[in-house]
Amino acid sequence: MLLPLLWSCTDINKDPGQYIEINPEGWAYGQELTFKIPLNEKLTVIDKTLAIDDTTTLQDTTTVNDHTASKPHTPAQGTTSLAITICHSDAYPYANLWLQARYPSGDTIVADTFNIVIADDYGRWKGHGTGVDYQFSDTVATRYKINGGSELTLKHIMRVEAVPEIFKIGLTVLN
Repeated sequence: MLLPLLWSCTDINKDPGQYIEINPEGWAYGQELTFKIPLNEKLTVIDKTLAIDDTTTLQDTTTVNDHTASKPHTPAQGTTSLAITICHSDAYPYANLWLQARYPSGDTIVADTFNIVIADDYGRWKGHGTGVDYQFSDTVATRYKINGGSELTLKHIMRVEAVPEIFKIGLTVLN
């Protein structure tokens, strides 16, 4: 009797998210994770400013921090809301995870930087878990609207050769 009630609460058009397993030896610096962006997403415009550490440097400066490089670009206006999920162990040695996202917007490739804080000031994990495994999701906004039916790549920019104790990374386009 509960099955019809539960089924009626499920949005069949909602993006269920995608997860990519990370090598048990660690997430290597420069290793990109590629996620497919659904073609029929509903893109949400939100007002959120992301703080970027002034010591973080990015390799591609085509459209980083709203500075224009020598080539012209016309990214799509608006933003896309994403949920980034990090599955990690309690032995993860950092309180955060710096990520760079690259995605097509309009007729250019855009790079955004996100600082995902997964532990509070006292070192307690913000996520939920059982035993030694935790999962934490954070909602972030891209600077520009992501083209539907394209790909988004994520890589860590943590200034270490490999980030240990992360099992998988998930990405969901929020409607």
